[in-house]
Amino acid sequence: ADGTPHALIIVQRFVHNQGDGWNWVRDTLARAMQQAAMPEGVVAAVPTAELVDPMGELLTFASVLGHRLGELHRVLAMATDDPDFAPRKATAQDVAQWTAQASNQIDAALEALRQKSDWTSEAEAALAARMAEQRAPLLDKLATLAGAGLGANCSRIHGDLHLGQVLVSQDDVYIVDFEGEPSKPLDARRAKSSPLRDVAGVLRSLDYAAACATRGTMVDVEPEAAERRSAVLTQFLPQTSAAFLNAYYGVADPGQAIAADDPRHALLALFMLEKAAYEICYEAANRPAWLSVPLQGMATIVDNLFGATAKGTTHG
Repeated sequence: ADGTPHALIIVQRFVHNQGDGWNWVRDTLARAMQQAAMPEGVVAAVPTAELVDPMGELLTFASVLGHRLGELHRVLAMATDDPDFAPRKATAQDVAQWTAQASNQIDAALEALRQKSDWTSEAEAALAARMAEQRAPLLDKLATLAGAGLGANCSRIHGDLHLGQVLVSQDDVYIVDFEGEPSKPLDARRAKSSPLRDVAGVLRSLDYAAACATRGTMVDVEPEAAERRSAVLTQFLPQTSAAFLNAYYGVADPGQAIAADDPRHALLALFMLEKAAYEICYEAANRPAWLSVPLQGMATIVDNLFGATAKGTTHG
């Protein structure tokens, strides 16, 4: 009645695919570990033409996903007369909001950790205690991390991006499900933010895939085979993350070199911290057995921020 347009119907094309990115990555990583555990003589007996390198497939997938996400963000950052989609620069208000959101989420995560008493190992309990000890310096650090995004691009983003929101189709990927986080109100899902939030979502999802593979590792293999499987897992996360980020930045900001002090590192760390803290709250409430995954993820981010200071605490 007031002239506001509403969409009643959307039409979507069906994409023939090999499944979502979460299951594809898990299956391919499992094949990589199984192949690594095979006796060398068995591998040598397989014709070279028939050998498939699962780790190579994973790196290609990560690179393609980074490329496609970079293209998506470039499109969403295009100039337009539509105020709902016109990009803008991050303001001091954005920085303050990012800081407050991360602070509130981290506090909620630390409270969830504090309330847990039935840890499955002393190492996990010690790690939770170490995160509690880091609360004050970590919260103090948030404003600096968020401040690195002042003046950076803000646009519409996917808002709920992880490997399960990606369809694998031959040698390409399709990003789907653009409704944002279902638990958030519509205004929040439509709000403009830093595209690095989507990047953080993918990196955290890769971390979960590695953790899932670790939990499924066979224990009844020969020590040498187990060592080779472990080497695959050790390589997976840093290599796929690097392939994803390099491809993403190459498309999202073509020609812009990534320096060690690039402010994007700080802003990405902020969003990854917030995401890991959210995951801690989710796992504590829904899947306590998985709580160690985001806890370790958060600890790794904190250690990268503070270096030896974080690792050298009483429980470290």
